[in-house]
Amino acid sequence: MKRLFPGFLILLAVLLLCCACAPVLVETAEDPLPQAEAEVESEAEPAPVRPLILPVLRVRPTETLFLAAGELNIYERSGGGVQRRIYALPDGTLVTMGRAELEEDPVQLETWTAAGLAGTVRYFDTDGVWTETPLDEGEYRASTIEIELEDGTVFFLYTPKSYVLRERDSLECLPALDGCLRISRENGRWRFIMEGSGPVCDYTLVRSHASLLSWIHENCPDTWMNYTQDGAGKWCFDGYYRTTPSTYEPTGDDYIYRCPASYVVRSLALAAEETPTAAALTLSMLETLTRNQNQAGYWATGPESQWLSKSYGVGPGFYDTRFNTDLMEIYVYVYPRFGGEFLRETMDRYADFYLSFAEDHHQETANGGWLVEDYWHPDGSQPLHSSLNHQLAECLTAFHLADVLNRQDLRDLAQRLLTAVEDTADHWIKKNHDLYYRIQPDGTYCGDDYPYLTYNDLYDLQAYLEETGQGRSEPLDRLMQSKQKWMDASGITAYKQ
Repeated sequence: MKRLFPGFLILLAVLLLCCACAPVLVETAEDPLPQAEAEVESEAEPAPVRPLILPVLRVRPTETLFLAAGELNIYERSGGGVQRRIYALPDGTLVTMGRAELEEDPVQLETWTAAGLAGTVRYFDTDGVWTETPLDEGEYRASTIEIELEDGTVFFLYTPKSYVLRERDSLECLPALDGCLRISRENGRWRFIMEGSGPVCDYTLVRSHASLLSWIHENCPDTWMNYTQDGAGKWCFDGYYRTTPSTYEPTGDDYIYRCPASYVVRSLALAAEETPTAAALTLSMLETLTRNQNQAGYWATGPESQWLSKSYGVGPGFYDTRFNTDLMEIYVYVYPRFGGEFLRETMDRYADFYLSFAEDHHQETANGGWLVEDYWHPDGSQPLHSSLNHQLAECLTAFHLADVLNRQDLRDLAQRLLTAVEDTADHWIKKNHDLYYRIQPDGTYCGDDYPYLTYNDLYDLQAYLEETGQGRSEPLDRLMQSKQKWMDASGITAYKQ
């Protein structure tokens, strides 16, 4: 019996069709499809491999979305304490996301079989690198596992992670109860069992007949290794979670909260045009994130920030401009490449909200610029500060949204945000050449800036202005030159160049 204990991967994916697709690929312990339509499998002579999409198409999809390459069908199934969403991509790739509410005793969440061909198992070992072994029977306790059969069938699993549901979009991790994959060989076929424990466990599963990862490329293992952030965040059934700061409530040693800025999806999106897995996960995850957009049009941060609460009276479930801006950049990047009206509609809803928010929550500068407040709560608060990094990121995203959505109102707003930074540029510079972090409601500048984040925001905004023929902004250059002088004197080298 093999026992493998690898590190932890945040983003990813696991595939499973929670249907009883008898021939070759899947038979689940719990069949969400009509039982009468399940086919009978011959143990003596395995049926030929069939297109992955067929088992799902036996029932009507819950929803169909349209991409440039074709239909994205979504199937939602519940039963036996397990919720599943199955995404059927136009290229035949299937992505299944599941959440099970269970007792602590391990149970079989998903079982399936495949032709008894030779194959390869890849997983993260304890040193955080990919390990490759021939497919064999055993218990695999890796956080992320890829199985590739010689006929091209591929399974890519993000094995079950166990949690306790907490209030305000928070989870408490129970790593001792995390699940595993068991592989056995029966009657000449491989049998796979994904096992998990309660109280709640989430998993993801990807399946395809095309190679999911480009292992033939030398940098593939390193690229996917970089997506792992052991303990820093996790992809869950309802979105991306990251470690809860000690200043948030609720919090604890193993607490994570649902963060609007889904950085794991951003990493996947950048690889989506080259890697089928990344594309399938990006689109499936963005559909999941779209479900979290509230009626007002933004994504709320669930926990209470003690600092925001004490300083400004901002309660739990607040709007964070930086988190929402970073999320919008993912939609802006993916939509022109893959299409999808649901992506465009999501961006439009957020743009409408942000236009209204900025109009109501800003300080006006000498030439009509707007310094927009960083946070907001629908129940109200005192006037808030504006930080330079938030302002710069919002400005660039407003320009990007204006371009993608072809909206002049967004372009006008972006120019107001840029004008505000240009009007106040010299006031942000400290005597030691670093930058102040924020401007208070009373107009005073204060706080210590990030080591290089704000410089990178300045860099990106300048690059956009040049690429679009608007020319470099001289006030932004002054800010960059001052910040770079401070970074160089402080030994900081990770900034963009």
